[in-house]
Amino acid sequence: MDEITKGIITGLIMAVFIGPVFFAMIQASIEKGVRSGILMAIGISISDIAYVTLTYFGISQFSENTKFKIFLTITGGLIMLVFGIRMFTKPVFHHSSRIHLEDSEATVVKILKGSILNGVNPFVLLFWVGVVSLVTVHWEYSSREAFVFFVSLLATILFTDIGKVYLASNLRNFITPRVMKIINRVVGIAFMILGTRLLIFAFNLGEHAKSTGQSMLHILF
Repeated sequence: MDEITKGIITGLIMAVFIGPVFFAMIQASIEKGVRSGILMAIGISISDIAYVTLTYFGISQFSENTKFKIFLTITGGLIMLVFGIRMFTKPVFHHSSRIHLEDSEATVVKILKGSILNGVNPFVLLFWVGVVSLVTVHWEYSSREAFVFFVSLLATILFTDIGKVYLASNLRNFITPRVMKIINRVVGIAFMILGTRLLIFAFNLGEHAKSTGQSMLHILF
């Protein structure tokens, strides 16, 4: 079926993209094992499913709303900054300590971590708005065809993420505390850069809106 093929191909293309959430997932699999990485991947998939559902059923109309863009971007930027600072300053545990940490962190926390980190990025929303527009406007898929396409797409992304987790977990024995510290700092810097970019993006949106005659208070409230 054409929609299945396009869904798988689109998912494989997306699997090549590397961002801060990808590094966080890989870092979790190296530091805490396969289970943590897979749970983060599931959380990422859940947020993607939520975005696809929301965009398909009408949230795309809000993507051009300045208030919505600024609020979403500021929220995402602050969360990314906080997470990045936490990762950068995170202490490195020895293997036995990491096992204890693995056991003390609830399954739902790991899933939520992946879901929140992926979900707070407004560019993820805008990306899915673009995909939904492609499916509904350009390809003119019916509801059934769109459903099959997105199931194929999201399943491909999830399975490729799990594959990355297994690959990263095989490197655990070669990861020293010094290397782990470097990984944590790289992940932290990546998130801090993204968070800063999002806040700058929100500021530019506000400046653009003000240039059209809207006050910042009017924009936000």
